Amino acid sequence: MLRYPPYKINIQRLRKRQRGSVTVEFTLIAPFLIWITFGIIQYGAAMNYMNTLNQLARDGARYAAIHAGDAKAYQPGNVPGSIKNFIETESANTSLPITYAMESNTPAPIQFGKLDSSGNFVADTPTSPGGQIAVVITYNLGTKLWGSGIVPGISSFAKVKSKRAVFIIEQPSST
Repeated sequence: MLRYPPYKINIQRLRKRQRGSVTVEFTLIAPFLIWITFGIIQYGAAMNYMNTLNQLARDGARYAAIHAGDAKAYQPGNVPGSIKNFIETESANTSLPITYAMESNTPAPIQFGKLDSSGNFVADTPTSPGGQIAVVITYNLGTKLWGSGIVPGISSFAKVKSKRAVFIIEQPSST
């Protein structure tokens, strides 16, 4: 008579064979999981930096729209009351500080101008009420992101990035 199953399974022997397999599997998977984790962290940091640049450009353009007619408006960043000084002061509390010393960089970190009819930026110092003023802020994110050679896609963020904002210059208030 044939018994079911026709052979005996030795559970003890199977357990001995599998001993240490979890360690090997973890060793194979852990580097990939760590790589993915750091990639997510870097993408989050890159998005934070891009949002900070956008906000600084908007704040600077808004300030420029209000103060474009002032005598100090287009002075260097070390002159209190200038648009560059306002942006540098605003950026001091962010993750992307822009300083007066960076003004000698190419491209300059803060540029003013307007947009031509095709939407291209033209460097200028517009002051006429009702006209538009564009503020372009440029920053090298390669100095902030450390995973540019390790995590794919980060290298596209680890470049010089520019963000611009355009506002209409306001009429001077008559007081």
